[in-house]
Amino acid sequence: MALEKGLRRVGKVFYALVLMPKHKTRKAIMARFKVTGTGKAMRRTPGRRHLLRYKSPSALAASGKDKAAHSSVVAYLKLCKPKAF
Repeated sequence: MALEKGLRRVGKVFYALVLMPKHKTRKAIMARFKVTGTGKAMRRTPGRRHLLRYKSPSALAASGKDKAAHSSVVAYLKLCKPKAF
């Protein structure tokens, strides 16, 4: 009986050979950062959860926009989201 390509037999059990490890995406990172079409990593601005009546209108307007992530974070994101960049 010939073995199919990619299978290895140990006793009576067949195992699939894993040639290269797959890089899994970290889902928590995916929820917190988005990658734009040009390749920039964007993050949400903090401060929009509670105590909004005590914040100035300009601070609320600024916190509604996304900001670019720091370059040190982008290097880590490339490891966590391998298919995004």
